[in-house]
Amino acid sequence: MKKSILASVLFVLSFVAQAQFSLQNLQVEYQKAPLGLDEAHPRFSWQMNSTAHNAKQSAYRVVVQTESGKTVWDSKKQNMDISLGIQYNGEALQAKTEYRWTLEVWDAAKKKSTQVSHFETGLMNPSLEAWKGADWIGSNDLNFYTHYLSVYKFQYDVSIDQGTKASFIFGANDPRLQNRNLNIQDVESAPNQSYIKLELDISGLAKSDSGQAELHIYRVGYDKKDRADQAFKSFKIPLAIIH
Repeated sequence: MKKSILASVLFVLSFVAQAQFSLQNLQVEYQKAPLGLDEAHPRFSWQMNSTAHNAKQSAYRVVVQTESGKTVWDSKKQNMDISLGIQYNGEALQAKTEYRWTLEVWDAAKKKSTQVSHFETGLMNPSLEAWKGADWIGSNDLNFYTHYLSVYKFQYDVSIDQGTKASFIFGANDPRLQNRNLNIQDVESAPNQSYIKLELDISGLAKSDSGQAELHIYRVGYDKKDRADQAFKSFKIPLAIIH
């Protein structure tokens, strides 16, 4: 009798453990709660977190709403186990608007878990005309001493869908670099030819188990020795960060 009761208790505990799971790492265009999103059909992704053995998604549903609660897309319940690259297929997203999205996921035992996240659109227009009237930030200070200048922090995400490299490029048409008489480097760069490029290279990860990704920094137009095809500096990225 005791063995029977114990077996029943273990069965119940096992069932409860299998029924409990949570959703984490909700992303839009592979970013958590992104701001300034300009993709007309963004992609959603998420992960299941469960201690149960062989836990698996059996279905999902994504609902996107405006701040006022209007539903602009309802994927309906999809009996599929995919959780990556689910493309938005609803009403046209409006520029500079915050959206809330609700995720529902069912596991193999048909138990459901729900999580909520959000994202905000940008200008939704890639043309320069869209920036008309924007307030540009900068400095009229024409010295080259960096400790006298303001420091600007750039934060961005990189997604490598195909290939092994991705880059982020930024620059400015500094009048001091377009006239060789205005800088001690004696360089004269044409418009849009002075920039910094940060390149993430993950090709090393595929070469061996100990291979590392690299961050290459390219500097162009600031010194006569600068080259667009040769990194100014390169850094190894620890496997704990990218693996």
